[in-house]
Amino acid sequence: MKPRVTVIEPEGPEAWFAALSEIAEVEFFNPRGPVQPAEIDGILAHSAAVVITSATAISNDQLLAASGLKLIAKCGGAPSNIDVKYAARCGVAVSCVPGANTTTIAEYTVMLIIAALRRFDLQLPVIRQGGWRSPDFLLGHDLRGATIGIVGLGAIGREVLDRLVPFGCRLLVYSPHARKSCADDARFSFVETLEEMLPRCDAVTLHCRVDEATRGFFDERLFKMMKPGSVFVNTARGALVDEPALARALENGPLSAAAVDVFQVEPPQSGNPLLRCGNALLAPHSAGWTGEALRRECRGAVRSVLAYFRHERIPGLLNEEYIRHLR
Repeated sequence: MKPRVTVIEPEGPEAWFAALSEIAEVEFFNPRGPVQPAEIDGILAHSAAVVITSATAISNDQLLAASGLKLIAKCGGAPSNIDVKYAARCGVAVSCVPGANTTTIAEYTVMLIIAALRRFDLQLPVIRQGGWRSPDFLLGHDLRGATIGIVGLGAIGREVLDRLVPFGCRLLVYSPHARKSCADDARFSFVETLEEMLPRCDAVTLHCRVDEATRGFFDERLFKMMKPGSVFVNTARGALVDEPALARALENGPLSAAAVDVFQVEPPQSGNPLLRCGNALLAPHSAGWTGEALRRECRGAVRSVLAYFRHERIPGLLNEEYIRHLR
């Protein structure tokens, strides 16, 4: 009997997953809204592998209870809503598709930086409302000559940096990990602390992973350090940011605008304080949302599932130690 593989909230047509039918019985789960824990329980109870996106969270209790689960294949980057080390202790392999959407997100991030600096959101309705520009309205900020802070220099942060260089802006990077392993680069300057970076930047863009040190770390204290009139961009993870603190920084200063593509709860609920901020450019987690990127993500996840059940090396495997705990 073939193992069952469930594709949860597929990011593309079923044809993109057709190769899985060679080795598995494939099911597709298309929820009407956010995936609920009880729905995950039911899927894990009868699946040997699942293909997920960032919208799906699997708790440690669910991992422990899913005795037949062998593999979680994440479309896109490493999951922030699964304890990968704990999954290994449960004998569950976890894979991702590194690099599938790196360029896509970097392009979108640069777009948001420019949009926030130029307040593009305010300009769009002006013509239809019978208005026009004026010296005291719709004045933006050039990217050329601006100081941009990049927090985190992983794959996406580095591609953002590469794309900002030709604009002629000054680039500051805060990344303790990269600082240890990267040589100095004439195109940008490392800073030792956020306290050193934030007061100098016209825009700050976030590109960190979520872990115990970074969860909610961008808080009231850090927002208060930012330069008056500056902008904040987050296309990384909503869990990195204290959303009420960001809302207060938008309403009371020092921020003039923020561009946010990711939220602590997605989609954001009606009580999210950012929804009341007229100077917040809010996007529906779409930085990596192009046909090209989604196809790369789905293909990568399919390759990981095929490799597991063919006893081959799993592309994008995040927890090799799972092999010692097979159930």
